[in-house]
This record gives sequence, C-alpha cells and structure tokens, in this order.
Amino acid sequence: HDCASLASITIPEEVTIIGADAFSGCSALKNVVLPQGLKNIAEGMFSDCASLTNITIPDSVISIDNYAFYDCTNLTSIIIPKSATRIGKSAFEGCISLASINIPNGITRIEDYVFANCTSLVSIEIPDSVTSIGERVFWCCRSLINIKIPDSVKSIEGFAFAGCTSLENIKIPNSIEIINEYTFGYCTGLVSIEIPNGVIKIGERVFEKCTNLKNIKISDSVTSIGMYAFRGCISLKSIIIPKNVTNMGGSVFEGCTSLEKVIMRKGMQINNGHTFYNSTGIKIFVEAKKSDVDWDTEYPNWNNGNEVFYGGEWGNHEWDSGVVTKEATVDEEGVLTYTCKICGDIREEIIPKLEKPINNSCKNATISIYYILGVFGLVFIIRKKKLL
Repeated sequence: HDCASLASITIPEEVTIIGADAFSGCSALKNVVLPQGLKNIAEGMFSDCASLTNITIPDSVISIDNYAFYDCTNLTSIIIPKSATRIGKSAFEGCISLASINIPNGITRIEDYVFANCTSLVSIEIPDSVTSIGERVFWCCRSLINIKIPDSVKSIEGFAFAGCTSLENIKIPNSIEIINEYTFGYCTGLVSIEIPNGVIKIGERVFEKCTNLKNIKISDSVTSIGMYAFRGCISLKSIIIPKNVTNMGGSVFEGCTSLEKVIMRKGMQINNGHTFYNSTGIKIFVEAKKSDVDWDTEYPNWNNGNEVFYGGEWGNHEWDSGVVTKEATVDEEGVLTYTCKICGDIREEIIPKLEKPINNSCKNATISIYYILGVFGLVFIIRKKKLL
C-alpha cells in the first residue's frame, strides 16, 4: 500500500488470498503477475495505480470487488475471466484510458459506478446473463457510441448513461418497465429514441439537455412522465403523448425552444397546472373534445398561454399520401407511414411480406413440339420425351 517506488511484482502460486488495498497508491507499479488459484481481486487492491497499463486476471477469480481498479488512469486493457460472477461498485471508475472491456456471461448485475468516467470507452457488450444495470454505471463515458442492452435486463437505475455525449443510438428492451431519473440526461449526441411497449414510467429529467434529440416515439404502455423529462431538448419539434398517460410532471417541456406541436391522445389526463411551464410557441392538439375534459377549470393556465386545438375544432386528420419507411421482404413486413397535414401526427400501416417466388423449372424434362397446319387451323401436338 502506497509503495510509490514499486514497479513490478510477481505473487507466488501458493498465495490464494490478497487483502484489500494491498497495492493501492503504488503509483509506479507497471507489471503484476497474479497467481492461479486467487479467488478475489479484493476491494481497492489496485486503486490509484496510475502506471498500470494492463493486467491478466487468473481464470480462478470469481469476484472483482469494489474499487478494485479505481482511478487506474493508464489502464488500457483488461480481460475478465469467464469464471467471474461479480464486478463490484466503482471497480473501474475513473479508468480514463480504458477503451474496451469484456463482461463475462455469468455476471447478473452491473453494480453502481462500475465504468463511471471511463472517458475513452467506445463500446461494450452486455451479456444475456445481466438482469440489472446499477446507478451511474456509464456516467460520463463521453466516447461511448453504441451499446446493446439485452432483453434479459429488467431494470436500469438512475443516471446510468448520463453524460454519454457521443451516444447516438440505443435500444431500450421491452423488459424495462421504468426509465429512472436522468438515465439519458445530457446525452447530447442522441438523435432519436423509441420508448418500447412495456415501459410504464419515464422518470424525472430522463432526457434533460439531450440537445440533438429530434425524434422520440412513446408507446401506449406509458402512464407517467416525470418533471423536466424533456427539459432543454432544443432540437425536438414535435411529440405525441400516448392515451394512457395520467400523470405528467411540471415543466416537462421547459426550454424546448424548437417545439412546435404536442399531440395529446384521447384518454390522457393533465394532473397539474405546470406541464407547459416556461414553454411557449407551441400548438397543442388535444384529441378529446373540450367538453370531455375539464382542465381549464381545474388547472387554469395549464397550457401556459399556448394555442390549444380540441377534437371537433381542428377536424379529422388529413393524411398525406404516405412514405414507405420500411421495405417489405419475403421474411419481414414493411411499414407505410402517413403524416397528418394539419397536426403532424403520424400513423403506420403494415405492408405484407412479399410472396416467395415459385420455382417452375423442370431440369430433367424435355418437351418436343410439333406444329401441324391442318384444315381447321393450327394444332399443337406435344410429345413428352422424358418426364420427372
């Protein structure tokens, strides 16, 4: 611990246990050989080893404990063995040179802060064994571009991807029910996202300051949208609030300076007077008739002065001719998307799969055709020389 001059060490094979913080603060340590038979990388064992660039973890290790490689600022690569079933809290937090890392199939939970502030991490694959992603796991991983979350993941905790400024695309699995606070906050590279069927709650500030977010599709399963959910999404021009939303927080669209249209599906409810607080210049299209909702009485100025069009006032949708947004193939259905010329709403139609071509060739058959001009016209006589 804190041996500032220690540059290299080989641990004898008979050693099976190394205590917590054993090499913590050994700032000159570059080379380490660990023994086969070691079960744990103990808590803080290599924390603040600023000169450590790579290390091989023995196949016998089953647990990498909390803070094991915390702030190893020059660690560029590490292979976690298949035997590992746990990676502890903040195990690799602050490893700013780490560009890639594997998560073995056997890890069921990625603990809080595991890869927080790994600013060089570009991509990572999460195995199907993982069921939960902890708080701030990828917080401020500014180089992270793509990540695939498997359907096995049931929960993603707050701030999980907050500050991932290069993240362009991410698919949320259907298995997620709650998107917790700040999950994608300050993901300034995020352009579009779909909230899948299965999600029931979008938490507070989930997309705050996603300044390039232009398109978002929210499924009908969503019932709650938290305070400041889209605050500062300055590129967002339109959004559809699904019919089952009965709880919307205050200032949901605050600072969305490009927002022009909000479509509120018939059935959704306003439950406070601050949903559009600090949001102006918006046309709000409410599918329900004004006589069917009593928002003006219960929440005066709920629309913050924005123009509101109710069902029956702006008439039925006037659809355009439609655009094929997904081509049909023999294996997959296609999608034809229509846009309302009045409110900008969209609807989709399924294009059936293409029919598989029928093979009519008869490779082993030959046919001879004789033409005989007779009294009553042209008669065709077909002589079959060989049939299948």
